[in-house]
Amino acid sequence: CKNLYLIKGNHDKNWSESGLFKEVCDYKELKLDDGVRAVLFHYPIMDWNGCSHHSRDDADRMWSIHLHGHIHSQGNDYNIRNFIKKIYRYDVGVDANNYMPVSLDEILALR
Repeated sequence: CKNLYLIKGNHDKNWSESGLFKEVCDYKELKLDDGVRAVLFHYPIMDWNGCSHHSRDDADRMWSIHLHGHIHSQGNDYNIRNFIKKIYRYDVGVDANNYMPVSLDEILALR
C-alpha cells in the first residue's frame, strides 16, 4: 500500500520522519469512492463533518463515517449497535476486530 496515513493516538511517538507514512496527523478527512467521506480521528467524537448530511433513506447520497480507535471495545458489538442506531462511527482498533485489520468494504457493508 502506497497511501498509509497515521492518525496519531495518545501513546504514539513522532513518526513524521520515519518515511513509512504518506502523512502523520491528528485528524484527516478522506473522500472515498461512492460519495463517502471518512473522518479519521484517534478519539471517538459525537459530531463530525458531514455526520448529519446523509439521508437515512437515501443510500446513494453522500454520507460520512467516523473511524476511530482509543476506546478498546471488545468485539464488534459496539460497532453493530452504532450502525443500527444510524450512528456511522466505527472503532477500527484491533481489540474491537479480533486483533485483525478490518477492510473498508467490511465496514461500509454494515450500512
